[in-house]
Amino acid sequence: MTDTHDSYLQSDARQEAISAQKELFLRGLPVDTTVVSDFVLRSWQRSRLAGVDPETTVRKKVDETIFRHILAANADLLESSRVIMKELFSSLVSGAGSMILSTAECISLHMETSGRDGDTYPSSKPGMITTEQLRGTNGIGTCVAERRPIEIIGAEHYLTVGHRWSCSAAPIFDSKNQLIAVLNVSQLREKYHSHTLGMVRAAAYAISEQLRLRALLQQQQAIIELLDEGVIVVSRSGEVKLMNSKAASMLGLPAPQQGENIYKFMRPSQMLDNILTGDPHIMDQEAQFPLESGSLSCFFSAMSLTREACVVLTFREARRMRGFAARVAGSKAVYTFDRILGDSPPLMEVIDQAKTIARGNTTVLILGESGTGKELFAQSIHNASPRASRPFVAVNCGALPRNLVESELFGYEDGAFTGASRTGKPGKFELADGGTIFLDELGEMPMDAQVSLLRLLQNGEVTRIGGKSSRTVSVRVIAATNKNLEEAVRQHTFREDLYYRLNVFSLSLPPLRSRMSDIELLAEHFLLKFAGSLGKDVRGFTPGALALLRRYQWPGNVRELENVMERLANIVRHPLVSEEDLPPQMVTVRQPASPRGLLHSKEAETILETLRQTGGNIRAAAALLGVSRGGLYVKLRRLGSMWQAAAAAKDERREGGRSDMRGTFMGWPFKWTSFMGRCGQGMR
Repeated sequence: MTDTHDSYLQSDARQEAISAQKELFLRGLPVDTTVVSDFVLRSWQRSRLAGVDPETTVRKKVDETIFRHILAANADLLESSRVIMKELFSSLVSGAGSMILSTAECISLHMETSGRDGDTYPSSKPGMITTEQLRGTNGIGTCVAERRPIEIIGAEHYLTVGHRWSCSAAPIFDSKNQLIAVLNVSQLREKYHSHTLGMVRAAAYAISEQLRLRALLQQQQAIIELLDEGVIVVSRSGEVKLMNSKAASMLGLPAPQQGENIYKFMRPSQMLDNILTGDPHIMDQEAQFPLESGSLSCFFSAMSLTREACVVLTFREARRMRGFAARVAGSKAVYTFDRILGDSPPLMEVIDQAKTIARGNTTVLILGESGTGKELFAQSIHNASPRASRPFVAVNCGALPRNLVESELFGYEDGAFTGASRTGKPGKFELADGGTIFLDELGEMPMDAQVSLLRLLQNGEVTRIGGKSSRTVSVRVIAATNKNLEEAVRQHTFREDLYYRLNVFSLSLPPLRSRMSDIELLAEHFLLKFAGSLGKDVRGFTPGALALLRRYQWPGNVRELENVMERLANIVRHPLVSEEDLPPQMVTVRQPASPRGLLHSKEAETILETLRQTGGNIRAAAALLGVSRGGLYVKLRRLGSMWQAAAAAKDERREGGRSDMRGTFMGWPFKWTSFMGRCGQGMR
């Protein structure tokens, strides 16, 4: 049936019938559409409109320079097409004929030919233009115009010179369905076979798929290069099939190396051998690979590609992974010095000190009462330091169970203790590698953990519990405490060598009662913040309420002030906070008596309260107050009656006198004997 059909299409009778219809068409008379196909008739119409002369042969070729640019622009298309065209042409065309790859602009790019040079399809040479506007109805030009597979047999060609040929052409589309090329097979009319078009269509589709795959591979290569991790594809024999620049850098290579054996860059190891010979499925396992020089500490993944008999390895630098983990699971430094509210002289002085020390890597010890903003300062120091882009990890040493402090800080290996993770776990210092670790409530750290911390500070290496090797880390330590560490050293609850190793630079944060001028600013800030979140119209304070806020001593410091403002924002139902809205302890606060002597009452109150908190330790009190030890003695002597009364109480206690001597200082009730019992040693 097919042979009969093909014979009919090739027959002289049908060709004569088509020629007769073309004569009618050229004379402007109606054409029998049962003889002439609809797409052929449309092509004739376009050809006539373009002024094409059927009896004239027009040959036009693009400029050689332009053609070289066209070839370069279509390099991927040519690379994807050559093999397919060669294989198809050898099996498809017998006798004279050609297979032509053309652009969407009908410019011939590449051809396969057979037969004598002069016996090939007209205008088939590379660089020739075969648009309908130049050559009328033809395989390439009409395929582009119709955007579908077509056949032009014999007299269906618009030019008489093409009547001895049959053409089978199919379009080639890209992934966006854009027509980018045409594949055309031309052979003598008597060699026409109906299966030709089907095979040309299949070849055009194969070329489209090849282009899509090449584009995908190029995209993948670009993506692989953009990845912030090393990627290596290696065969089972160890041959590197693919390597990105990141992997090359991690291996200490100047550029990616393909075709080399992986053992040229990485020393043989049991782990690498197992990966290449087994069927690995490893995700983010921490490991150290020996290199020709040094070692690669990383988190790696491995997966086999069964079809290609390859293994894909990905490497991520351990430091970067730990930094990411710290940002996700740990703390994040969000505060800066600009966000610290207040302009009182004591606060501005300590901020200036902190800004100065932030620029280096010096260990910092922050001293201050609870609620004075020690972590706020720690974060600000980190964000003002060269490590600002690296992790900030905060650890509350007082909140960790004593038996887990070391494992949390320094990590542990597989099997280090019952319940340990099978993959081990990095400690806080490893997570903070390259950045800053903030050790809050340092005074609560157990003695055994203090030993490990001292070793880390001295040599910059951390050893996990149960581990045999150490890991080098670069971590800036900021420690904080509200305890008197000097007293803890004397009581043998804190190591003296660790204390001096940490106390390289100390910051003494002033309590809120020492910066009373900041109270109004802080109170309004917190009140507006909480009122805004509640959608309430609470804007400020009455003069009386403000006066009470300034008179209150704020034993809980800024944290207490913030909590009070949150309470007020919830309960107050009018724009201004009044005296009646304040907590009872603030309403009943006594106004300090007028100062006696040269020292202001508020300064005296601050000194007295600081001495109470430090247990009478003059050195610790001086550090918290930001003055020298001698300076504090001078201020105490200027208190006059308080110093004398304290000394008298001390003597009376020694002589077995009254043990419950009570009095007042600046209007404050004060138990002198109890105070001296705590402070006597420090006041000697």
